[in-house]
Amino acid sequence: MVQKYTYTLNVIWSCMIRDIRSMLTDRAFTLVGILTPLNAFILMSLFVLAGTQAPTAVVMQDSGPYAQQFYQSLSATNGFKLQIVSASQATSLIQLVEL
Repeated sequence: MVQKYTYTLNVIWSCMIRDIRSMLTDRAFTLVGILTPLNAFILMSLFVLAGTQAPTAVVMQDSGPYAQQFYQSLSATNGFKLQIVSASQATSLIQLVEL
């Protein structure tokens, strides 16, 4: 049993050493490996900030407690500007946006 853990630790250690050597010798790849997730993080942050209070039409065809709880949860996020409309109003709003 101890031998299995020793082998596993040796594999982990060897992979770590190989990755560190690769990082130190191929700096361009390291830079790309760091900048790509950082760029994705910045873009997602901008999307979140720009998407606050997005106008959203909600067609409520259910007056049960789960539907009300779902609506309250959506309105509590401050990410949507909710507006309850009928199905025909929602269709006309979608057609307005498509123009």
